[in-house]
Amino acid sequence: MFMTPQCGTNVPYHSVSAESIEDALSVSPRNETTLFANRDKFDLVAIYDDSSDNMNDPHAPVSLLFAAIYEKSFRKFLRHMPMLLIGGIQAWKRE
Repeated sequence: MFMTPQCGTNVPYHSVSAESIEDALSVSPRNETTLFANRDKFDLVAIYDDSSDNMNDPHAPVSLLFAAIYEKSFRKFLRHMPMLLIGGIQAWKRE
C-alpha cells in the first residue's frame, strides 16, 4: 500500500491523526478511502511525496503522516513500521 501526503493542507500539525485523515478521505475516490481504512492489513506501507530524502522535519507532510498512522494511532496497528520511499516519486521515476 502506498500513501502520499497532500502538501499545502491547512490542518494544524497537532490535529493530524489517522482519524482526521480518514475523515478527509471521505471525498476521495472510494479505492483510496478503502486502502487507507485497511492499512493495518498490509505487510508494508510505503510513504512518499515528490522528493523527500528523510523524515527529520517533524512538520513535513511525510513526518506528519508517519506519526499519525504509526506513532499516534491506537485504533489500527500497522504490522510493520512504514517505510519512506527515499527521494520520493522523482527518484522512483529516475530508476
